[in-house]
Amino acid sequence: MDEHMLRAATKARSALSVLAAELGEPSPDMAQALAIIEQMLGDIEAGRHPLDRPDDWPQRDRWPDRPHWDRWRWAIKTLAVASGTTAYCSPKYEYMRVDTRQARSDALTGAFLTLQT
Repeated sequence: MDEHMLRAATKARSALSVLAAELGEPSPDMAQALAIIEQMLGDIEAGRHPLDRPDDWPQRDRWPDRPHWDRWRWAIKTLAVASGTTAYCSPKYEYMRVDTRQARSDALTGAFLTLQT
């Protein structure tokens, strides 16, 4: 696993904690979205590539040729809605580009922007 991904995962892990604390008691969808992101971060921190995990997401309709992207898109959009913003996900080379607007608080905006990097 490259150093850039490990640094990004460390930053994202702390941002995810801020996001979870700011959002309070999670709905079932939000809890699942947080678990999806935590699983991805756990894989990176353990030195595994997240794409090496089998993709069992039932709703692979947007990007069927890109494993896990539909799952991650769903998680990002779910967390964005819970934060009071919207997220637009699109492919950019081999990466997923995520654009958002201002969330309902500066802490949520900062945490969400950190998760995107």
